Amino acid sequence: MDSRTLARKLRTFKSCPLAVYKKYLHPNILIFVGKVPKPYNEDYNLHWNFTSFKDKVVLDLGADWGSTAKFFLEKGAHKVIAVEADKSRIRKLAYLYRKDDRVVPVYGFIKDSSQIDALIEHYSPDLAKVDIEGWEKCLPQAHNISKVREWLIEAHTPQIYSMLYNFFKTLGYKVEVYDYVNGLKILHCRK
Repeated sequence: MDSRTLARKLRTFKSCPLAVYKKYLHPNILIFVGKVPKPYNEDYNLHWNFTSFKDKVVLDLGADWGSTAKFFLEKGAHKVIAVEADKSRIRKLAYLYRKDDRVVPVYGFIKDSSQIDALIEHYSPDLAKVDIEGWEKCLPQAHNISKVREWLIEAHTPQIYSMLYNFFKTLGYKVEVYDYVNGLKILHCRK
């Protein structure tokens, strides 16, 4: 970390210590004591709770340190395949769920459709949740999309939203759209 970045972070900490604590330290302290924190105060009941997770295998693309996995398990999921691109987060996730075989941590940065195809082929999920910061744009190139009966997708731009809406409609999915914070849209696609 260069000196300007460090100085900026220290100024932020001095001016907003509670915000810094909530965003960075609080989650890490909870992880240290073996609890799964929610990132950035997201309410998953508003974000992902548009379907039943009961007895489903969930492919969780963008799993952070396992807070979504915890939510899906609390809602009755049978298993969660938790895919995360950030090495520190996947290590935390693996540590938190080391004694819970219902969660399978997978390190991987999803940047093309072949990765999604391989995950679907290997794990045969009932439902896929996608929150991969714009890389959901690669879904239309995947060949195994129709093998998953249900999709929950956070669309990060209006263009991606429109593309995914039309793509899933073309495949015969019923598509419902929910507004989320800051103009983001959640697509719930199901056969």
